[in-house]
Amino acid sequence: MGKNAQPLRRLFPRFYGAFLPEFFARPAPPNRSASCAACPMLENGRSDRAAGFWFSPRTKCCTHCPTLPNYLVGAILSSRSGRLAAGRRRIRRVIGTRQGVTPRGLMPPLRHLLLLRRAPDLFGRSEDLRCRYYDAGAGSCTLAPFWHSVCRCWFCRYDEGEDGKAFWLELRGYWADMERQLARYALSELGWDPTQIVYPDLADAELTDEDMRRDRVSVAAHRALWGEWAGREEAFYKRAYCVVRGLDGAGYERLSGVTQRVRLAAVKARYERLASAKLPDRLKRNPGLLADRAEDGSYVVAGYATYHPIRVSGRLYGLLRFFDGRTRTDRVLRAIARATGERLSARLILSLYRFRVLEEA
Repeated sequence: MGKNAQPLRRLFPRFYGAFLPEFFARPAPPNRSASCAACPMLENGRSDRAAGFWFSPRTKCCTHCPTLPNYLVGAILSSRSGRLAAGRRRIRRVIGTRQGVTPRGLMPPLRHLLLLRRAPDLFGRSEDLRCRYYDAGAGSCTLAPFWHSVCRCWFCRYDEGEDGKAFWLELRGYWADMERQLARYALSELGWDPTQIVYPDLADAELTDEDMRRDRVSVAAHRALWGEWAGREEAFYKRAYCVVRGLDGAGYERLSGVTQRVRLAAVKARYERLASAKLPDRLKRNPGLLADRAEDGSYVVAGYATYHPIRVSGRLYGLLRFFDGRTRTDRVLRAIARATGERLSARLILSLYRFRVLEEA
């Protein structure tokens, strides 16, 4: 990890810092391959087409609509930062619609989830799915830096290929579990009905065409859900934030239990693997490798993710045949040197492995 990298805890909204474990003082892995300011998934006339898929400049990847836990909604509404003014306005507008407005937090519209399930190719492309917190004119999120787990930990491309992807997804899982636990904790501390605290995740729910209309929540249904807090939803979210903000490290450790300890151990293991730069003993060419030959004889290949094609020379592409999965990697490199005079560095082979141009046999 870079010496000047920000600590992992800086990835989170600041109030999380009071109860994040010490591990999060370590430097965050850089990920320069994906940039919101200069989105690499816009076509821009480029010819790297192994993936054959590009995002719309009107949406970028912000066709994901986040589930904002109650305390995070309260943190944004409680902030006096001018930078969050547009985000606060949008959240208040969502609360006014009653769509997905629950004591657990602000849920994505059911219509949005259903469309993505039935037509996943719309992701990154359809303006109908554009996140309601995304400012298309500015090309940025109005809630930054108060992002939730998916928006902060999902990238279209990863500097360290599959190993980088595995780390960020593990961190996302840890963070998402934290969000669920803290939202439930806030409900419990505020005396909410226990039958509404333990709930199925919308991501796992069965959705039907009827759900396209269920987003039109009646006043009566909204009042039944919110009880005495109906009409005071903003105040409730702020109270939830106050509850969570009162936690310290010891309090969160008691709350999180064994699940988060196991999750944290998995995050640490992925982090160490990312830093270890260890090659498998035997490698083979990825049988699922996507490859397009360019006019100059080079190849655009996509191994670990279709969103992240890389370019390799025609000569290097031809050498992939030497990696048969049976011969040790060091012997393969010597065989290549004898047959072709090419001396491939360990760093190059590690890169081909991390991007899953080569994979472990």
